[in-house]
Amino acid sequence: MFAEERRAEIAKLVASARRVNGADLARRYDVTMETVRRDLAALEEAGKLRRVHGGAVTIEQSTSLESSISSRQGMNTPEKRRIATKAYQMLRDSEAGSIVLDAGSTIEVLADYIGAENFSLKTGNDRILITHALHIAVKLAEAEGVTLELVGGQLRKMTWAAVGARAAEHFGTMRPDIAFIGANGIEAHFGISTPGMNEPIVKTAIARQPAAWSCSVTPRSSVRNPWSASLDLRILTLSLLIASPKVSSVRHSRPQTLRL
Repeated sequence: MFAEERRAEIAKLVASARRVNGADLARRYDVTMETVRRDLAALEEAGKLRRVHGGAVTIEQSTSLESSISSRQGMNTPEKRRIATKAYQMLRDSEAGSIVLDAGSTIEVLADYIGAENFSLKTGNDRILITHALHIAVKLAEAEGVTLELVGGQLRKMTWAAVGARAAEHFGTMRPDIAFIGANGIEAHFGISTPGMNEPIVKTAIARQPAAWSCSVTPRSSVRNPWSASLDLRILTLSLLIASPKVSSVRHSRPQTLRL
């Protein structure tokens, strides 16, 4: 069977069953999991389905499901790089000495850029980077010009981040210069959203402390769970950074706009 034929069949399976498992597809078509991943990636790019951890679902279902951090790391890579590049350039040229990095695949790309060269201030002093995300901490553990501070709490496997009251209380004691925050959805009237209850508590604590904050969002996976009323877009002055029709970033800060 040719790849085009197999993908057409997979698209029909997803449309009828509403969800498919990657391992089942590999057995059904006698192909490797790597081939299945390529097929699902191609079908997602064509708008036929939405990849999730372990398989794929229909586009209609995708707005109510959350993907794991491992499954999101390979999605929308060019857009994430554009957002991360702008964020890195802004940080590199700034005097921000203390920076919070939330969990998230876009912020992970930013961490890669930070770790690639000396990130110290112009004075030569280290910048303090604060995170509760394991995948971010690993990339910055040996970064030059960085003093890394870890925030603890209960680990959420879906995002590899510490969540809950303990992590929120820790962030509540800090006054960083800027925070970069990840989210799952954004809507003009509803506000910014992310799934679950423990993670929004931490994001709210992060957003209340710094002099400025930046939020990276993938609108296709908008899950309507607001962080809190204090983050409702109706009461914030925002600059919307459009990376593409699929991925955008929102920044709340002193009046300024970054253009991608």
